[in-house]
Amino acid sequence: MNTMVRNDMASVVLNNRSSFTAKNTLDEVLGNAHVAISGSVNVKVGSSSLAGLASKQIGGSVNKVSQIGKSMENHLFNGSQSGNYSIEADKNIVVNSGANYFQHAGKNFSKSVAQNSSESILGNSTVTVDKSISSTAKEFYTVVAGKRHTIICGGSKVIMNADGSIQMTGTNISINASSELVLRGGKVKIN
Repeated sequence: MNTMVRNDMASVVLNNRSSFTAKNTLDEVLGNAHVAISGSVNVKVGSSSLAGLASKQIGGSVNKVSQIGKSMENHLFNGSQSGNYSIEADKNIVVNSGANYFQHAGKNFSKSVAQNSSESILGNSTVTVDKSISSTAKEFYTVVAGKRHTIICGGSKVIMNADGSIQMTGTNISINASSELVLRGGKVKIN
């Protein structure tokens, strides 16, 4: 069946509408397209495996999308993105992974937060930097450790324990005060 409309065409369905194609289907829009959906969208490509692939055109480059499951929130991007890819939302964006989550940037990685930022980790956290780390606070900077806080630089070490004991270790230790230096203690022991 061939249908040609030289001007406008409108279709109104007051209830449900279904369409079935036994083989292939092609929709091509030379101008703009707008789709408004008040409810949910379910898309399934191929079988329930990674073999079902769809091609999505984004900004002149092609992304391969493998849709497995129930909604567009559960999509998986396969292949490379030759152009830019942008995600924008007027409200919230939530990314949830039931297992592992990885982020990789081939070059630089920057993050900008207009207001507050918080991070909660139930286990351990490790940061490894090949060169330098710089941290700046324009007002207050607080570091809190529940049991022990250790600072090590080569042969120099400062250990602060929760019981209030502080150990400073180094080959040469200098204390300079431009105004006053006050040492107070129950006993001050000097060799």
